[in-house]
Amino acid sequence: MKKFLFLFLVFFICQSVFSQNLTVTQFLNLSEKTVGEVDEMMTANNWYFYKATDETEDTFANTKYVFNQPDYKLGGPADYFITYYFSENTKAQAIEIIFLKQEFYESLNNQIKNLKFNLESSSTENGNIVKIYAHKRDIIKVTIPPNFDNYKTYKYQFMSKSSYKRMQ
Repeated sequence: MKKFLFLFLVFFICQSVFSQNLTVTQFLNLSEKTVGEVDEMMTANNWYFYKATDETEDTFANTKYVFNQPDYKLGGPADYFITYYFSENTKAQAIEIIFLKQEFYESLNNQIKNLKFNLESSSTENGNIVKIYAHKRDIIKVTIPPNFDNYKTYKYQFMSKSSYKRMQ
């Protein structure tokens, strides 16, 4: 019961302070849903669909959402973007969130620790630090930009371990 109350409190704080309204647990659950199920959940939580890309031999299909901006124009500014990746060919799915706010980065990291994810590996990639966290059947890939970057965009990818192998 204490764990449930703590997770509810973390969710409430994230929702009220940072306005983006999904938790780490919800991202992990979404990473295993169909494109239709993802769209229904995103729409119900004030996320707006703005673009889809079909699967090719080289890339996964994806749908893209922006938070709380119903009139979003492609290429315009926003605080939060989500991309749902999926592949019929390789049976892989993942959710990626990109955002600018360091407070939300700290909130997600706290949730990851509270959910008992372990740091499995870390490296650098394109001038960023990349950390891979794992717990049971799930993987979270975190990309951290340099501190001096004026447009610091944090990126989190949520997926199952089997999808992670296919997404690489």
